[in-house]
Amino acid sequence: MIHIMSVPDQEGAKSEFKIGRGHESEVRINDISVSRCHAMIKYNAGEGFFIEDNQSKFGTIVLLKDKLQL
Repeated sequence: MIHIMSVPDQEGAKSEFKIGRGHESEVRINDISVSRCHAMIKYNAGEGFFIEDNQSKFGTIVLLKDKLQL
């Protein structure tokens, strides 16, 4: 499955996206091993995209604990 996210070059534009199986997630993954709010993808105009685990039970990208630039 591929998700495409775009971040507008506007001040105040959304720069964080929730990943998980919960209804409040922008990227929903219907899998029991995925937490309701599993991780966040964050965008910083000067640095790019980062993924950050949200203390999920099984971790993100092999037990990721620190943010990772994508």
